[in-house]
Amino acid sequence: MVDGENYHNEIVLKNANVTPPAAPTKNGYVFEGWTIDGNTVVNLTTYTVTQNVTFTAKFTNQYSVVFKYEDTTLKNETVKSGNYATAPTAASTAYKVFNGWKVNGVAVNVSEYRITSDTVFVADITYKYDVKFIADGKTHNTQIIERNGKPTVPAAPTKPNYVFVGWSIDGTNTVNVSNYTVTENVTFTALFRVDKFTVTFKNGDTTVATQEVQNGGYATMPTFNSDTFVGWTVDGKTVVNLSTYKITANTTFTAKFGTWTRLGDDMLYVYGDSTMNSVDIAVSGLKAGDKIKVTANYIKANIRDDGNNSFWYNSPDGNSCYGFEYGYDGQWQQLQYEGDGGNAGDKELTSLAPFSATLGLVEYGTENTFTITISCKRDGYLTIEWSDNAGFYIEMMTMWELYVIR
Repeated sequence: MVDGENYHNEIVLKNANVTPPAAPTKNGYVFEGWTIDGNTVVNLTTYTVTQNVTFTAKFTNQYSVVFKYEDTTLKNETVKSGNYATAPTAASTAYKVFNGWKVNGVAVNVSEYRITSDTVFVADITYKYDVKFIADGKTHNTQIIERNGKPTVPAAPTKPNYVFVGWSIDGTNTVNVSNYTVTENVTFTALFRVDKFTVTFKNGDTTVATQEVQNGGYATMPTFNSDTFVGWTVDGKTVVNLSTYKITANTTFTAKFGTWTRLGDDMLYVYGDSTMNSVDIAVSGLKAGDKIKVTANYIKANIRDDGNNSFWYNSPDGNSCYGFEYGYDGQWQQLQYEGDGGNAGDKELTSLAPFSATLGLVEYGTENTFTITISCKRDGYLTIEWSDNAGFYIEMMTMWELYVIR
């Protein structure tokens, strides 16, 4: 009997043996043999018939077993239910380490895994990748890292006159190497920035000064003297503030010059007293830092009388003080410096340098120098400052012909 149907009939004499029929087939099963009780297979060639007997075919399930290595099938076989498959050889390489076989994502021992259904064994592989670090076109470091692993950050590379910024994959943006997950071969490239830049100051074709300035730093104002010098420019037009102009590339500053321009025709008056050593005069059009020159044509000076300097003289004969026609109030009708002889005429005061006059002996033989400084410290105001070691101060001074560089 095969699956409940008559497969073969035979009449056999008592105590004779049965002639086995051709083995039956059943899709997806393997024929094990003939049984009387449905379980135990008997050997028909040795079985002695003593009565009517029915033999039933015994089949056992057989299953497809596949061994896959990535997308490659290493082996196909058919295994009886309850039996064990035989695994093929799977080799490891430096970049693919074979760890064993898995079924449905679970690691199994093939030799102990009973086959009870169609089964696919998948190779458990640890993948490794090349990680390279390139600095200035040369290999700085290489590593082999497992998939989903993190590289080890190598020592920072160096490059003369440059500063190492970090490692990049796209050549522009830095990445955190220690936090980078490796899923394929990857190359990190070192990013550098220039450590120092050359800053050149030029007056026309003449180099005034050169400096090496740190990236992101500031140039130092060079020594450069010229009455009409306005400042340093990068574009030849706009004067820049060197103290705030950040150097991020090799830079050339060019000297810019102006011309002396008369700002106004109004007479300017300076009034001081013994409590002061400076005066601010409002002048429309002045800008902080302007270079200035102005003509002073009259001054009246006086001395701070502290009770100890009432008897003083300023020349061997004691008859002149800061000019000619001296009166007790210290009138100085024409500005004088040493050698003027008391009749020097108008004097030019400039912000480029203080005006000083050595004016003989004052206060029991002490040589006296009177110094006047002019400047523009804030927009719209001319500042006049003075100093004198004998105690003199400006009581009144008149100025005109005010010029500035524009």
